[in-house]
Amino acid sequence: IRTPINAIMSIAFLTLQTDLTAQQHNYLSKIDSSAKWLLGILNNILDFDLNHKNKLFEAFQQADNSTTRIYGGTGLGLAISKQLVQAMGGAISIESQTGVGSCFSFIITLAVATSPVANPLPKTSLKHEVKYPSLLNARILVVEDNLVIQEFIPLIMSQEGMLVDLANNGVEALTLLEHNVYAAVLMDCQMPIMDGFEASRRIRANPRFDSLPIIAMTGNVYTSDHQRCLDCGMSDFISKPVDWEEAFLTLNKWISHSVP
Repeated sequence: IRTPINAIMSIAFLTLQTDLTAQQHNYLSKIDSSAKWLLGILNNILDFDLNHKNKLFEAFQQADNSTTRIYGGTGLGLAISKQLVQAMGGAISIESQTGVGSCFSFIITLAVATSPVANPLPKTSLKHEVKYPSLLNARILVVEDNLVIQEFIPLIMSQEGMLVDLANNGVEALTLLEHNVYAAVLMDCQMPIMDGFEASRRIRANPRFDSLPIIAMTGNVYTSDHQRCLDCGMSDFISKPVDWEEAFLTLNKWISHSVP
């Protein structure tokens, strides 16, 4: 589920940078915002037995804890879903049969909308000038194991003139860092083989990278999670799903004009 939603968000972001009518911009903005909501509450749905049902709605829990190491994922999706549903006065439940599948459902009561559609947004056009000159031609290492996100990140970051190299995991990132000079690293936290936390610790163990900005990309929302990023040597963090305007601001904060 995460893969197609991330693709939708990336395509919507790129298309919103092009020449659109007000109506097209309005529709795409709704697609983008809806995708962000979905990605924030959905998690991978796995087969599991009845003994796992109660703990699945707790943070950082999955039916099989080995899943995170092999495939990625944080175990936050269902916990966030439960909090959202309860915040709206509803209830969430699950029915599951091993080997068949799982059905998640929720019940909430909502008022009927009476307001008309908002006025069309102004016409947009393709960006010809970057907003952040310090990002122009900055070479960024993006460490991300999701192949769909890999496809669109270079295109998105090129909107501000950045050059992107991609690594699938921490091991590949360490190899690329040994042979190249980067202005910053965008580091996913949950990856197979070597996660972002271990990769960051190893990067910081090399004095050559003392001043290299390492910016976490994480779906973990708690203060303790952010502190964990800082404790292993990361400089800052960007929340997933990524708000790219905020991401550009964060990168601009850490990348100086003097970085090669």
